[in-house]
Amino acid sequence: FNRAPAYISFRFPARSEITASAPVASHRATVLAIDDQPVILDLISAMCRSLGYEALTASTGEEGVIIASRRAVDIVLVDLAMPGISGLEVARRIRAISPEVPIVLVTGWEASISHSELQQAGISQVLNKPFRIEQLTEIFQSAIASPSVL
Repeated sequence: FNRAPAYISFRFPARSEITASAPVASHRATVLAIDDQPVILDLISAMCRSLGYEALTASTGEEGVIIASRRAVDIVLVDLAMPGISGLEVARRIRAISPEVPIVLVTGWEASISHSELQQAGISQVLNKPFRIEQLTEIFQSAIASPSVL
């Protein structure tokens, strides 16, 4: 507990360090992260840039839906609990705009959401907070490598 700020640095693998089995994207993949916590958006954005992806961020569900309607994205990460519309509703709206885009629900809640609710919203995976950097990297790699995404 001193007055000097503490700094944390992260080292993300360079594109060349990604396993050779993962196909290399023919274009710069775009990740849309929607979360009301700025620290989560900053973390996801920094990681995307370090992996060579473009990061788009939105701090509200409404803003995320607008971005998804105006820009092509390769994967969406959306927080479950946000002010305004929930992550499930955001997923439904984005799914209506871009049916092929993988949507990952990010949650810090011990919410019991049924598999059918997730399917109806178009959510392909659930990522629990706090998540490890490796988990996020695996999600990106599997979504970006999927032929249906690119």
